[in-house]
Amino acid sequence: MEKVQAKVKEMKDSDAGKKLLEEAKKKLTDAKKAAGDLAAAAKKAAGPHLEELQKAADAAKKKAAEILEKAKKAAAEAKEEAVKGGAPEEKFMLIPDDIDTKSASMAGVVYYCGLVSLSLVAVSCVGVAVRRLRQNRRDVTLSLEEESAPFADEESLE
Repeated sequence: MEKVQAKVKEMKDSDAGKKLLEEAKKKLTDAKKAAGDLAAAAKKAAGPHLEELQKAADAAKKKAAEILEKAKKAAAEAKEEAVKGGAPEEKFMLIPDDIDTKSASMAGVVYYCGLVSLSLVAVSCVGVAVRRLRQNRRDVTLSLEEESAPFADEESLE
């Protein structure tokens, strides 16, 4: 790494290095100028096409807006005909929150009833466990200290 840095410093100090640096700067300036000329030429060449594309896009937007209006009118007329024919108006609402349904309120009731039943089951399980622990504490276990071998006859122990 030090050898490379020394070589670069030597090139900068020498006349040949200065000439190479000046030539590189000149080529960079020429390249920038050529790029600017190419960009200007591309912009000039694309100018008429951009106007045509803009006109086509505006025409397409206008046509789409007209078709959307026709579709809205047709949908409104279809809704009116269906309502006149006896269909419920709730079927044609766009926002479901505006529709009053009994099933939505019943779902909440069923949910809370289920939650209460699970809570009761959990509390009863805890009650049973506590009761068994208390009963086990009260029961006295008999221990026979004189018997060193379980299930052995007294005669065999002597």
